[in-house]
Amino acid sequence: IGVRLVGSEMCIRDSDGLPRFSWATVAIFALNPAAFLALPLVAVTAFKFNVLGAKWAVDRAALQLGAVFTAPVLALTLMPLERLPGLSSLVEVSRASKTICLYAFGSRLVPLRASAAALVLASSAALFEELAFRGTMMGGIEALATRVMPARASAVFALAAQAVVFGRLHSYTNSASYFIAATIAGAAFGGAYLCSRNLAVPIVMHFIVDMVSFAVCHVQVARSRREDQIALVNDPSPIAAALRRATGTPLSADVRTSSAEGSRGADMIEADAIAAEAGEAQPFFGSSLDTPSGDPPGA
Repeated sequence: IGVRLVGSEMCIRDSDGLPRFSWATVAIFALNPAAFLALPLVAVTAFKFNVLGAKWAVDRAALQLGAVFTAPVLALTLMPLERLPGLSSLVEVSRASKTICLYAFGSRLVPLRASAAALVLASSAALFEELAFRGTMMGGIEALATRVMPARASAVFALAAQAVVFGRLHSYTNSASYFIAATIAGAAFGGAYLCSRNLAVPIVMHFIVDMVSFAVCHVQVARSRREDQIALVNDPSPIAAALRRATGTPLSADVRTSSAEGSRGADMIEADAIAAEAGEAQPFFGSSLDTPSGDPPGA
């Protein structure tokens, strides 16, 4: 994310300063993977390279095979692996994903709009990234490697190389957690392409994984406490910093103040009422009446 749209619709925030749903934001997220389209376009136009695979076909078999390959990836994605001993660092992966969903879909539960937006984002990522990483990069590396090594070794080398690049470009956390997770995902998508030689298969995989992940993550974020949403905005991870810059969202001291005051509001208002009855009411300024004590309302 390399743009900053200060003052545009992308910067719409609610009264707490948290992101609200905006189609402008969705459009920016959807156009991001389109930057990878240059790679397959060059491969096709300049080198007449087949980026779709030797057995390209969009048919029932491709859809079924994509769904079968998706099952273990989706299971790993949705399982709370960070609770297992030695895997606590995966919390960073979860936080980065929630941060993306917070900006992409907003802090409030908007199931219909979020579903439509997730459809757009999942389609964009699946199509453009698979064309670039599996269709072009993996296929190109394999074609070049076959000149100096056996066919099977070339395929494995290409699979590993594109997975590492894919993971590196998805390094959203300060630690290597997201890099490792994305590299494994890239290897899974690449493995599906290697087995089928049909780019439609990893496209289906990528789409299903992203679509389900977006939907689940949006519900988790929207139903979380306002303090937790604010913590996502202020997160020190690279992806959170990039999203703050892109949307013009500050490291919100004002948001933190609003939240802190909101959590004190009920007690202080009650104290003022008691004091008023005794004729000793004191002025109370600056607190928010929107206490973050429950789930955000749906929209």
